[in-house]
Amino acid sequence: MSDTPPTAPSFTHIHVHSHFSFLSGTASLDALVERAMADQFTHLALTDTNALYGAVEFAQSCAKQDIQPIIGMTLNVAAPETTVQTGRDGPGQLVLLATGATGYRSLCCLSSQIQGHIDRAEIAQHGLSWDALAAHHQGLICISGGLRDWAARFLQLDARAAAARWLSRLSGLFDGRCWLGLELHTPADGELATDLIALGQRFGVPAVAAQPVYCLSPQDRPTLRLLAAINENCRLADVPTHLLPDQGHAARTVHWLSPAEMQQRFAAFPAALAASAQIAAQCQPALPDGRPIWPILKLPPNTTPDQALCELAEDGLREQYGSSPPGLPHEGKESPTPNVRVETKAQNARQRDRSPLPQRSVQGRTGEGSTASAPVPPPPNLPLKGHEQNPRQRDRNSLSTAGKAAAESRLRHELSLIAQHGYAPLFLIVADLVAFARRQQIPVSTRGSVANSLVAYCIGITTVDPIAHDLLFERFLN
Repeated sequence: MSDTPPTAPSFTHIHVHSHFSFLSGTASLDALVERAMADQFTHLALTDTNALYGAVEFAQSCAKQDIQPIIGMTLNVAAPETTVQTGRDGPGQLVLLATGATGYRSLCCLSSQIQGHIDRAEIAQHGLSWDALAAHHQGLICISGGLRDWAARFLQLDARAAAARWLSRLSGLFDGRCWLGLELHTPADGELATDLIALGQRFGVPAVAAQPVYCLSPQDRPTLRLLAAINENCRLADVPTHLLPDQGHAARTVHWLSPAEMQQRFAAFPAALAASAQIAAQCQPALPDGRPIWPILKLPPNTTPDQALCELAEDGLREQYGSSPPGLPHEGKESPTPNVRVETKAQNARQRDRSPLPQRSVQGRTGEGSTASAPVPPPPNLPLKGHEQNPRQRDRNSLSTAGKAAAESRLRHELSLIAQHGYAPLFLIVADLVAFARRQQIPVSTRGSVANSLVAYCIGITTVDPIAHDLLFERFLN
């Protein structure tokens, strides 16, 4: 007979609070991730109360340890029944987990409903309304908040009809993404868990082990009461019990339990313990990947922002120096900025007899674009049709062959670096803004090292010749 201990069932904590649950949690994000790593977790959830302050840092900490972060939030929700005396236990709670980017947006909206409220403390104390939850439930997995959820509280009050109505509303709203969270602290909690499972079976809502974590070890428990006292500005003995993670019950566990401890505690409910892994598998990366999200550009079909910028810069180079075009540095390759949507053909040739800037239209997210108005006189250093050139401009246009080759090489180098960093949409957008300002006779100028860019000069963003003034482009790009 083998002496190898039995393998613990697949499990992960899905109801976890950090110190970003201000004045109600003690664990740092790095400490939580390190503990998850020690317990060989592949996934870990963060569900701070009513807020997403730690989401980005949490995802970064998880990435360092090769752990899949699950972005979530514990949401305070208002009482659904006015006919049931709910006592003074504070608002109900739901644990919401984002299954992807859509779910993360829903979490942001729900958090903003509370954090952006004119009386944030008041709405957090009473909980968010059902209508607010119903408006922003897309992409979320809903787990009833264990002993703090209205279903459990109604059952404890023997208001079974109210508990059934609440669970029916949740299951109808989340449609296959609703779970009943189970907490086990005392034998009485086991009886309540059995009642919850039976209630869930009526509505097709399965149960999952969702033991809450507010600290890492039992030794941190006194700190939780201290934080609550600070929050209420009262003595330790006078802290309202509903503000404590254990709600004043010394037998309730609020620290991190290992998989072995969870297996022992939920031995009578193995399916609920294993269900946490099923939920974790449904949660994909939810945070934006950090790439710039540019406004939508109206470009010719099958034209990338890099190609459009290159063509515009070539036109400007010929206009300013009489040089031949340097050629597309990334012709035939996709733009490294996939957020730009190519729509309709845009005007990318300069209208030399009307304006020194491109007459294009950049469409924003609302679909509104700017249109050209009456032309304004060009700056005196631009050799446009019908305008006299100044001596410096004539000298510039009469560059030597070597000088023109150097200008072409410089432009090619700048375009290559701009494409490498994915900044072509930025240059096109700024050129449009400057063009619009000048057409509307709005004073506009540039500042700092943007004047070092030959591309910016050729497409009309700046009026300072970087070649004549020997300005270094890398100073600007850095």
